[in-house]
Order: sequence, then structure tokens, then C-alpha cells
Amino acid sequence: MEVKFGNISTEFLLHCGDGKKTIKWLALTASQRFSSGNPRGAPRCREKKNLAANRSHYLPSNVSNSNKGLLRPDEFIEDVLNDDEDVVVELAPQVSVCPLGNPEFSTWAILAFAQTENQRKMHARAQAIRAVDEEEEKREQHHQILLQDAHKIAEKASSMRNVLAKQLPNETKNKAEAQVEWEKILEQNLLKKILVNNSDEEKIRIFELLEENFYYFSALFRHFCAIGAGDATHTIEFHEFTTAVHELGIFETKPSHHLLHKVFADSSEKVRAGGNTTIELRFHEFFVALLRLSLEKNAPRTRMFKYSHPIHDLFKTMLEEAVVPFVDCKIQGGDIHSVFSSNEILALLYDYNLDLLEVFEKYAASVEDDPSFGVLKHDTMNISEFQILLHDAGLLRQEKSKHSQLMSMKNLRQVFATSQSRITAEFISEEEVESTIGHNDDQQMDYPEYLEALIRVALHTHQENLSSNTKIENLLQLVCGLLKKDEL
Repeated sequence: MEVKFGNISTEFLLHCGDGKKTIKWLALTASQRFSSGNPRGAPRCREKKNLAANRSHYLPSNVSNSNKGLLRPDEFIEDVLNDDEDVVVELAPQVSVCPLGNPEFSTWAILAFAQTENQRKMHARAQAIRAVDEEEEKREQHHQILLQDAHKIAEKASSMRNVLAKQLPNETKNKAEAQVEWEKILEQNLLKKILVNNSDEEKIRIFELLEENFYYFSALFRHFCAIGAGDATHTIEFHEFTTAVHELGIFETKPSHHLLHKVFADSSEKVRAGGNTTIELRFHEFFVALLRLSLEKNAPRTRMFKYSHPIHDLFKTMLEEAVVPFVDCKIQGGDIHSVFSSNEILALLYDYNLDLLEVFEKYAASVEDDPSFGVLKHDTMNISEFQILLHDAGLLRQEKSKHSQLMSMKNLRQVFATSQSRITAEFISEEEVESTIGHNDDQQMDYPEYLEALIRVALHTHQENLSSNTKIENLLQLVCGLLKKDEL
């Protein structure tokens, strides 16, 4: 305990028994101890004559604690203080008097010592003032707690951003990947019959659209690549292409099969070179097919080979009206961006991270990645292993079931595909290139991709009354609960 009297400050230990006395008692006892001139205990008889008269009879003016601020006189010690907790008692060196000759007490003194009717009125006013002060102190304490929590959350989120680095939106990476795909388009001369006069200016404007919206085009491509029953998620078949056209709602009326097949075939480099007409489209060819669709929708061909209308504006309109809304709403593109920019959700992933990693390692070693050679990879998860995980967690819809809140096999393939990160060669070290030889990276999901896939599964639920945070936390609890099942 510390007692302050003007410029004098004294510290001593004061025993409070069982703590059932009030703060007022504590303050008066401390005042008496200070006045005695012997902070260590009661004065001995022979010392009483040496007491300083000017140090007696001082009433406490304030009692406070570093954790709780001002302590009310009528509060019990056991309710507001812990053992060995510091308390500061301030003694007024003199009592000031108002112009009318009435003593002016501090708020604490009024609450503690009001006796007369006038003092009781002052007591009521002091209580009202104290209530306001206490409310302000509570708000300040709550604000400080929020600041501390925000700091902890920010630290956790920063750690998870390091884990999820290759899954996070990366403008530099997207530009590099867009440049690689654009060079393929130019090298294979896929724009020859699309652009008016093969204009370089129009090429630049189309490339800028590809570069600025690469995330949307790649997410759309991976989403429809996974509609078929096969494992491949790096090429799109004709029936997947037709599904994309219909679900995007590009045409007001249903386009003919012949038109879609011609657009599909004309966009393939191998078909244009005289190859198989059933070939699948790679990403850059799929992009060219979208270009052709925007022209077919808005400017039917008036000549045998070349389109007569500038393509940039038409393609931009289709992008804004069909592609972007579809990715944001149907593929959770907008939600994924908000998740990866939310410190709260990243901190939630941090809290579950060790258990999620243990689940990943367990299921990543459950199914052979190459049955013909018995290859079993422990650091990546294939689609069969991901399917088993969701099944064990009770998240996979059974055949013929119409439970809309569970994942169908089609949903599973799409989640698996859209969670794949696209890394161009210049972002991969020589060691990583060597480690990928012999297997298709699009058919393997590493740990960061697995985390994104789980988030997409969580956001797939149609329980609109739940926030994204709640959906994700519920999903993480289900997945991590698989470890407890093993213990049982």
C-alpha cells in the first residue's frame, strides 16, 4: 500500500483480515498508520509523545488501484482487491473552502463522509458523477482489451499469410502468368481470324483485360474443368465448355450445338493444325474461345473469316456482365478474397493450424497417387484422399441424396480444382521443378491449397443465416474432430 500526502509518499503493508471490511475502513486505517509516523505498525507508548501534530486528522481524498481505478468507499475489500495488490491512498494536505464558507471535498470524500443534508445532496451529485466516470473507465478498458486482441489477431494473421503465401492474391504473379499465356496465344497465332486487320492496338487492349482479370479467367477455367468425372483439372472438354456457356448466360437464347462446336474447334491450336477435333482446350485456348463467344453474341460474322466489329469493348462487356459476377457468386471468388484479407479468419486458421496439418498428413498418406507404381506421396493430397476426408467428416453428400448443405462429387471436384494455385516456371526453383517431374501437379493438392479448399467447402453451405466466420469455424471443428475419432 502507498499513502500520498502532498510531496510525501510512504509505502507499507496493511493486513485486512478476511477482507470483509470496506474500502473506507482501509483508507481511514491507512491514514491513521501514516499519521502515527511509524509505517511498520502501531507506535509504542514511549513514542507517542514524539508524534507530529501536523500529520494527524487528515481524511483520505482518494483511493485507487492500478487495475480498477477509483475504488468506491462502500465496496468490500474482498470484492475488488486480491492478496498483495497495490492500493494508493491520497490524503488531502488541507480542506479547501468555497466562497460561502462550506468545505469542498473530493468526490471520494463526499461519497465516504457525507453527513449533513447539504452533504447528502453533494453525495448524490458525486454518485452521479462517479457513475459517469465509471462508465467512461469501462469503455476505456474495453477499448484497451480490443486493441490487445487486435494486436494478437494481427500477429496470428501475419503468420498464416506466410503459410498461405502462394494462395493469396498476388498481382505480380498474376501478371507473369498472364504474360506466359498471352505469349502462347501469339505464338500459335490464335487471334488471326478474330481481330480486325490484326491490329496491334487491339491486341494490347485485349492483353490488358487478360492481365487485369487473370484471377477471374483462371478461376472460371478451373471451375469448369472439374465438371467431368475425370481427375484432370488443366484442360476443358467440349461438354464442359458447353456447360460453361449455358451457366454463364452469355446468350439470351440457347446457341446451336454447331456454333459452340465451331467456336471450340477454332480456338484449339491442334485442331487448327489439322489434329483431332475432340481435343481439349488449355487455358490460353479457353481464353480465345471466350473472345470468340463475345463476338458471336454481339457481332455475328459478316465475312467468311474475319469479324467486322472491334472486340475489346464487346469482350469487356461480357466480362463485366457474365464472368465476374459468376466467379464472385458461384465460385465464391469474392468470398475467398474477403477471407484472405480478414485478419479474424486468418487468426482462426492459425488457432486450428496444427490440428489441420495433422489431419492433412494423415489423409495425404491414405491412397496411392500412382497405383501402377505404388507411389504414395505424404506431402500432397490427391482428389481421392480429399474425398475420403470429407466423407469421414460427414461433409460429402451420399448418392441420390438432396441434402443441399453437403458437397456433391461435382462440387468436390470443382473445389479441388479451383483451389489449385497456378505457378509459372519463373516462380519455381530448380529443386521444385525436379520434385514435380513424374506427376501432374494439377492432380495434387499441397497444404496451402488444402486450406483454401476447406474454406471453399465451408462457404459452400447454404445456411445464409450464418456468417462466413461461423461457417468456417464449424467446418474446422468438424475436420479437426477427426483426430478425436482416432483416439476413440
